[in-house]
Amino acid sequence: MKNVIFLLLMLASAVKVYGQPDMQLEKEIEDILLNTLNSEDETEIEINAEFLENLEYIKENPININTVSAKDLQVLFFLSENQIDAIIHYRNNYGRITGIYELYYIPFFNEQVAGILEPYIYFGNQEENMWNIPTALSKGKHSALFRYTQVLKKSKAYKEAIYAGNPASILAKYNLKFSDKMRAGLAFEKDAGEKGIDFFSGYIAFRGRFREHLNLDVPFVKEWIIGTYKASFGYGLGMGSGGIFGGISNPSMPVRPATGIRPYSSGGETGFFSGSAIILSPTPQTEISLFYANNLLDAASEMISEIAAEQLPDTIDIGDAVYNEIYDIASSTGYHRTVTEIAKKKTLRRQVFGLAAEHYFSKFRICAQINFTHFDNNIKQKIKIYNRYNSLARQVFNGSIYYQWLLGNVNFFGEVAGTYQSTKQFSTAFLQGLNWNFGERLKVIFYYRYYPRNYAAYFASAPGKSDNERGYNFQAALTIYKSWKITFQTDHYVREWFSYPEKPPFNGHDYKVELGNYTNKYTLYTHYRYKIEDAAQTHRLRLHFAFNPNEEWAFATRVELNGLPTTKFLKGVLAYQEIKYTFKRVPLKLSARIALFDTKDYDSRIYAYEQDVLYGFSTPAFYDRGTRFYFLATYKPLRRLSFWIKYAHTFMDNRFSFDSGNDLIEGRYKPEIKVQVRLSW
Repeated sequence: MKNVIFLLLMLASAVKVYGQPDMQLEKEIEDILLNTLNSEDETEIEINAEFLENLEYIKENPININTVSAKDLQVLFFLSENQIDAIIHYRNNYGRITGIYELYYIPFFNEQVAGILEPYIYFGNQEENMWNIPTALSKGKHSALFRYTQVLKKSKAYKEAIYAGNPASILAKYNLKFSDKMRAGLAFEKDAGEKGIDFFSGYIAFRGRFREHLNLDVPFVKEWIIGTYKASFGYGLGMGSGGIFGGISNPSMPVRPATGIRPYSSGGETGFFSGSAIILSPTPQTEISLFYANNLLDAASEMISEIAAEQLPDTIDIGDAVYNEIYDIASSTGYHRTVTEIAKKKTLRRQVFGLAAEHYFSKFRICAQINFTHFDNNIKQKIKIYNRYNSLARQVFNGSIYYQWLLGNVNFFGEVAGTYQSTKQFSTAFLQGLNWNFGERLKVIFYYRYYPRNYAAYFASAPGKSDNERGYNFQAALTIYKSWKITFQTDHYVREWFSYPEKPPFNGHDYKVELGNYTNKYTLYTHYRYKIEDAAQTHRLRLHFAFNPNEEWAFATRVELNGLPTTKFLKGVLAYQEIKYTFKRVPLKLSARIALFDTKDYDSRIYAYEQDVLYGFSTPAFYDRGTRFYFLATYKPLRRLSFWIKYAHTFMDNRFSFDSGNDLIEGRYKPEIKVQVRLSW
């Protein structure tokens, strides 16, 4: 760990290229991503990648602040309900917003919030609702992207020809957007080890009146999506097919329900629906969403799982795939590399029918959603002690009612959900909370959750653990002096039954405190977390310092400890130094980072978010002892043409291999490369 001293001495020179709004937003995004990775469910990588991709998409295709609805503004997770309501109220009373400076005069806005919002909006006029497809194709914004990723050392699977394909990972994407009336997307993906393009997703979405070419003229059709999409309603108790519910895990972020139905075209192979969805808006205050999905899932048949087929001739055995151990088999990863994985590919059909109705009053929002899931074959889960009460059946009905009530500076929210299975099991769960803004200086969040041990829903993605948990969470963010802010969070929960991996019932307590200073020139914060589950204790301490002296240079330094700086409690340490440079006369940006890490084992790993190519996502887990560096270059020779190249290299001090099983790489170093090109027209 003595090598860490080298980076500690560099702390005074740490810098970032961004001004205050961008620096703070970047940190809050990282907090959201790391919060999911440090949870029990570490398969949120695809969701996180999509989360970043959506933000970048909005930045490249800004929202018209003068026509956008309150519901659509919620995709900007950093806006509070008070701010969204203030925009709509100001627009209704004073008309069109003409520029960024006018936002300063809207209640709940200031220069900092307006600065964060500015890249994602534009100040357009009211647009004509009628359009046609030729106009969309000729005047729309097109973009095509190609990405190539590879680990440059061969693993055991390639040396012994276990995987069907080569070690290259490929992603190709195409997007079209015409105003807010039409958009389309396609994505083709090949994972490392797969033979050829193995997965694709795509959609076409229409808004407004499109009678000329589709023979439809239904004024209250808000949007119609054909292809792949995501559906998330409420706070994730009943329908949360992948998503991050803003604010509940971060006191500086607003609390709001999920954003409903959204088109999907990405390389992630889980968490989406394939079919069609339509959103009706019979009145400006009412939305009705209807959706149908027909997905083919990866699953191990009885023959593949070596269970006598004659015992259950029409049964598909997906192990814990649908609910508990979905993340340990091919049905969660989407990998089709080995003979067994290929045999599991798309062998189980799942159909989902859903309906959601939502109505906005002046300060009150209420919604009800119901969904029905049906598998074409019987499902036989492996019943273990931790899923004895909440195993899922072949057919499941789920419904929930959620609300949001804005009363002055207090935002009340909640959801109650129920599930009925074909095994005649019925269960309910609920969440209730409030978000209180005491002006701009103090924000408070409190919520209580109750998910009994027999509650089970296929698409639950609620705060905390979506079953076998009851508890409460309190958060506060206080601006103590000028740009100095302190945040505090405490979470107390009880799991009354065994949980994965067969952990006995226990009480849990999680405390987080952070003190930070954000100015136009620098960011400095320290973060401490203490977590105790039964007798197991976890301490985490992070110190981050960043400073931007000008528009060209940037540096950032971080030191993070897993444990406390004592022999008894210290389990690991990570320290990194990052430098960025943006050329003035050449369309070139360079960034690099070197990280030193030393942890006891994989269980004491530390995550750190890395800069990546556009729409990319990288949050490696650092464990054992070693060094990692990466270099990222972005070059834009033409206004519509961009190139990215990223090279990362990990070197281990105390072992001579990486990973395990088929992915075992012999040696002390692991080089990786990522190349991307994007053309827009």
